[in-house]
Amino acid sequence: MKKMYLVLILLIAFSCYAFGDKTGGSFSIGNNNLTEKPMTSTAFAGTEFPWGASVYWLKEANEQSGIEVGFTIDPIMRKLGYTRFYFTEDIFSLEVGPFFGLLNSAESLIKSGIATKVRVNIPGIVFTEFSTASTIGGTLVNNGDYLQES
Repeated sequence: MKKMYLVLILLIAFSCYAFGDKTGGSFSIGNNNLTEKPMTSTAFAGTEFPWGASVYWLKEANEQSGIEVGFTIDPIMRKLGYTRFYFTEDIFSLEVGPFFGLLNSAESLIKSGIATKVRVNIPGIVFTEFSTASTIGGTLVNNGDYLQES
């Protein structure tokens, strides 16, 4: 019983700390679904509604940099856990960090990758952004291997 109280106290203490930072989440639903098998007809039903969700925790080191940790479920990228380190200036920002495909295949329980985003911004006029995410080990070698790229 004492262990349960200790665990409860620790959970409350850590949740207060976590909610002191930025935490959040989102939910999405749409009708643009990509099928696993190629379609034989050109008709698009639009009656399937895939959903997605994400939760995250953001800790700022200072006004310009910090870390974001999160988990997302997406109909295309499937289940991903990620960590992003970011640095932001007035006209330039950079994000980089690992991501992990979690429980997306019975043969490969965790698939690791790396994500990067660069943004150049002229406030109020124009911005340009380049982002990429790719699994490490870009070839399919064994049955059950999969790639997660964007």
